[in-house]
Amino acid sequence: AALSQFREELADYPVTALPRTLQPDDLSYVIYTSGSTGNPKGVMVEHGSVVNYIGSQSRYLGITQEDNILQLSGLSFDASVEQIFIALLNGARLTMISNELLLSAGLLEAFIDEQQITHIHSVPSLLKLITARKY
Repeated sequence: AALSQFREELADYPVTALPRTLQPDDLSYVIYTSGSTGNPKGVMVEHGSVVNYIGSQSRYLGITQEDNILQLSGLSFDASVEQIFIALLNGARLTMISNELLLSAGLLEAFIDEQQITHIHSVPSLLKLITARKY
């Protein structure tokens, strides 16, 4: 449904900013991992940690508005946090990919070329299947 369909209903709400109550040590997400023990455990990640990590990676990788980040990771994998926010917080493009393209090195490489992907965060075994190019 289009937002314009709710114009009258929305007009009843105040036009004020919500208070900012978020603190760096507030919980951002919980990721479940077996780590080196083999026993599943939840790891709590705070907002400040995410912001610091994205900031440091943005600077280290030199991410700009000209870049195009490929999101390879599903939302249940913590690498997706880097892929999504490093793009969005730097004004870069975030490009999604279908699972079908991941099953064929040729299709994946063609997609990377077609979309002019500039950054890929992946496992080494997948990176071995594609040829590096600079855009």
